[in-house]
Formats: sequence, C-alpha cells, structure tokens
Amino acid sequence: MQCCHCQTRQSLEEFKEVLNNGEERVSAFCISCRTDSALLQSCNKCGESKDVREFSLTPANNPRKTCKACRSLDNQGITARSRKLKNKYNITHDDYLVLLEEQEGKCLGCGTTAKEQYHGVLDVDHNHVTGEVRGLLCSNCNRLLGFSGDNARTLRNLANYVDERGSYVRGD
Repeated sequence: MQCCHCQTRQSLEEFKEVLNNGEERVSAFCISCRTDSALLQSCNKCGESKDVREFSLTPANNPRKTCKACRSLDNQGITARSRKLKNKYNITHDDYLVLLEEQEGKCLGCGTTAKEQYHGVLDVDHNHVTGEVRGLLCSNCNRLLGFSGDNARTLRNLANYVDERGSYVRGD
C-alpha cells in the first residue's frame, strides 16, 4: 500500500490504526507519517492549519483541499439539485420554483408537466453562449432544441415538414 503523504509503498501492517473506541482501521497514512508533526494542511475555506486526518480523501486517496468541518457546513441543507442549479445556471431552487409557477408547471414546448417526467422535474433551458436561463422544458423538448443547435429555422422547417407530411401524434 502507498502512503498518501510520503508516497512510500509499505506493508498493510504499517497502515493499521487503532481508534479511540478500540476498533482497528486502515489509514491512508503510514505509521511514520501519522506520528510526524509535518502532517498539517491548510484548509482553503477556513484557512486553519489542521491535521490531514481532518480532511476527507479524494478517490485518488489524497486529502481534499477543504476540511471535513467546512465541507459539512457547506453541504448543510443543500441538495445536489440545488448545487447544480446554482453552479450551472446561477439560479436558486426558489428561482426554479418561480419559473415553474410562471409556466403553470408545464414545459414551454409541449405542455408536459413536471410530474409526467421520469425524474419529476423540468429541465432548465439556457443559452449556451450567454448562460441566460430561457425557461423550463421537458427532457424531450430540451434535447430537441439542443440537437437542432438552437436553430429556429431548422425547428420551423421540421414543424412544416410534419404539417405537410403528417403527424404521428393522435389528435393533431
């Protein structure tokens, strides 16, 4: 096994650690590094220097840049969906709910409701150049728009094509 601090390969025995409750676990750090005072890392959120064991590990078995305490505070009350809305579209969950209410819970393209969607929500449609949110669409309409390259002429041509050659939708 390789120590994520000193990067040396050692036997599994060198990584065993006894916790306060008496349980044994395998550490990401060898015995030498665990007893070494050089195992301090600065958190990029709070700025405090902390023992590297105060940082969770990445999938590559390296300590994260933000300590467990700060990551926990960051994640309180924030769902993955809310994080995606904020990070990708710069809107809050409340902003999404306002859009949904303004659209009466329906896709602006075909009128499908959020409840009819497999995942129970409408997709946020946005301008890929400016990032501006345009509205909420069902997955099919959002993909159709994306596949057309947001080209209104192509979409109009396709609508004309279906009008002229026949629709497969009952009731049209």
